[in-house]
Amino acid sequence: SAAGFVVPPVFILLEQTVSLEVFLGLGVPGAAVTTAEPGFMNLLLFSSWLQFFASAVLSPIRRPLVLIMDGCGSRFSLHIVRVAAACQIKLVCLPSNATHLFQPLDVAVFSSLKTNLNSALELLMNDSDDCNVSKEKAIKCNFSTNIKAGFRACGLYPLSLHRMTECLHHFRRNRAPRVAKIAAWLKIRTVVQNDLLVNPQFIQAFATCYRYVVLPKKFDNAHWCIILVDIDSREKKIYQFDSLQSDRFYERLNDYCESYIKLARYDGYDLRQAIDLKQTDVQNCGTLSIVFVMMQVKGEQTPIINSGNLQSLRFTLFLQGLRVTHPFFWPCMLLHTDFKNGSGM
Repeated sequence: SAAGFVVPPVFILLEQTVSLEVFLGLGVPGAAVTTAEPGFMNLLLFSSWLQFFASAVLSPIRRPLVLIMDGCGSRFSLHIVRVAAACQIKLVCLPSNATHLFQPLDVAVFSSLKTNLNSALELLMNDSDDCNVSKEKAIKCNFSTNIKAGFRACGLYPLSLHRMTECLHHFRRNRAPRVAKIAAWLKIRTVVQNDLLVNPQFIQAFATCYRYVVLPKKFDNAHWCIILVDIDSREKKIYQFDSLQSDRFYERLNDYCESYIKLARYDGYDLRQAIDLKQTDVQNCGTLSIVFVMMQVKGEQTPIINSGNLQSLRFTLFLQGLRVTHPFFWPCMLLHTDFKNGSGM
């Protein structure tokens, strides 16, 4: 809480049952243990947690309680609102993908916890052969003070528009952290999968924390192009480049990507397209790729693709072959390439 009060945690375990030894070994006063198949929070567990939360807050504290949450779908529904009302809890949802800006736990607590844990591990490894750190040493980071500082820094308590604006300013200057990019990708994953992917299984191969996600797109069972989704939550760009515009060894994809740029829109994301494609080569099907995406954006009929534009599939064959021969390596190789800064593969 803004006063530094810490509610006992609820541990969600992946198992279907919890042994008595695990429960007795918690060593955290007031903590609870439950299970879930994926090991994550869901609506049923969150409903139970709200009641646990209400009972854990000391009775002298006046009701209603204000619970600031991230608004994730697994923790928000009409049923949850009703349970919260019955427990005299007012729910306040933070903006999407903004926990690194306005959630005190992310802003002030986790960083100090990690710092103290790393310091304890370093001292332990230097002074002995033991690599076990006690909970007391791991959490020795003045939680109460840091929690208060977190609420203050986020502008949540005391309520401060200036503090919130300052957080946003730092975010725009320093860009989104890695966790925010992952959250942004999770948010658009379903849209991208439904509208762009031929094989839904590809989504699992490329839904990673890398900056770019490679999405193959197939037309008429013959033509392919490659779409790169930049999961930077600030810029939100989708890069589409001609599948044929690459040299023999595919070492300058970034140059070709930079060469063909034009702004459009796709589901709220910037789509960079070709502006200087020369149609002197009948094998150049980049324009058709762009027209296809443009017509999809406008809700128009899919363009007809003639055989003259389907002759060369060098880049597609290269990617497909590399995916088979190096299934774990090739996504990393492509996804680490920074197309905007001009660094090659």
